[in-house]
Amino acid sequence: MLDDQDLAELESAVSRDPDDLTARRRLAEMLLGLGQASGALGHARILLTTSPCDPVLLGLAAMAADLSGDSRRAAAFSARLRETQGSAPSPTGADRLEAAGHDRHRRRGARAAVPGDELAARRPLAGGPGG
Repeated sequence: MLDDQDLAELESAVSRDPDDLTARRRLAEMLLGLGQASGALGHARILLTTSPCDPVLLGLAAMAADLSGDSRRAAAFSARLRETQGSAPSPTGADRLEAAGHDRHRRRGARAAVPGDELAARRPLAGGPGG
């Protein structure tokens, strides 16, 4: 369970030693888990300056940007994530479903679990609810 004391301890650790990448990474993850996506994005961007191809950080940054409402930046981080994993970008939700082996005739709004696309669970599919 995440609590205010854990958050305060991590913020303090990062404040004392901004180069403590482990603490900064945990803080970014915790902030995202607490719904503080903008704060998580800021820390993820700092971490990416030292590890620009880290797939976990790219996924974290993409998710944080998406939840912050910055779809352009989320798409850029997602594209970088796919590049690091060696897969081509998939332009539509239907393509994501097909790539994952799902039938196109499944109920509208169905989600696909596509490797390297952590945002699929948060992003509406074209033609689905909210899309």
